[in-house]
Amino acid sequence: MENVTTKTETFFVEFDGPAFDKHEISAAALAQSLLALDGFSQQVAREIYGRNVQAELKVSGGFRPGSFIVDLCFQSTGALAAAVTAVRGVIDTVKDVVKLGKWAFGEKVDVEAKPNAAGEVRAINKFGQSININAGVVNIYSSMKTRTQLSRFTQTLDIDGVDKIKISGNKDSSPEEITKDDRKYFRHEEGIVLTDNETEVILEVIGPMLNGTPKGWTFSEGEDGITFTATVEDNDFLEDVKSRKIMIENGTSIRAVVRVVQRKNVRTKTDRTIVEVKEVIQPDATPKTN
Repeated sequence: MENVTTKTETFFVEFDGPAFDKHEISAAALAQSLLALDGFSQQVAREIYGRNVQAELKVSGGFRPGSFIVDLCFQSTGALAAAVTAVRGVIDTVKDVVKLGKWAFGEKVDVEAKPNAAGEVRAINKFGQSININAGVVNIYSSMKTRTQLSRFTQTLDIDGVDKIKISGNKDSSPEEITKDDRKYFRHEEGIVLTDNETEVILEVIGPMLNGTPKGWTFSEGEDGITFTATVEDNDFLEDVKSRKIMIENGTSIRAVVRVVQRKNVRTKTDRTIVEVKEVIQPDATPKTN
């Protein structure tokens, strides 16, 4: 029987401001913030404990309106079981990613040299300031998926009457805060996210970016389906296209996980992202798993 190891981390998330005190907060915006926290926490858990770790986020009400207690439970089996004994936890990493985002003013950082014996690299922001920071934190912060999730998580700060978000460990006396002024460092796109769903579909590649650029790809869904432009987040797929390991020709299709987001600013806008390419299907050929 396969050995299963389970670990749980508990932390607190508090949305602060008069809108919560008066119960005048958009349920849709708050729900999307918590869903983004779920996705971000699971992403961090996989980075720390291994790609095959199963993570589940459970949220319950806290001690006052806008306060939530978050339990993140993850399991690892077999050879991965030892991984869950890692000293650095998810909550510490989440806080460090947020801290790095503020220090970097929401922009990418340059990395100098390779990680030292402690696993740290020297990161440099746009003003030439430098810090030593965990290499994994930099990698997570640099991910396009992280930018998207942090943008959704902090979107409640665009609402009148919401002043800050605080993240802290179970007995942590120094929470990491994201204020209304900090929101500009995490805002990826304008507007409040109304819906955010992922589905697995077959898409025909109409306009590929053969140089491996993530933006500007065009796809068609079904014989009578819509044609749309999307960003591809699957870096392995993009690298294989760029190196010609995967050849895109007329009639090539992919089986992919597609994220569809509807957000409202002045108008409602729908954005699509290819999160993961699971198969490349060449015309009259056997599907190729990516």
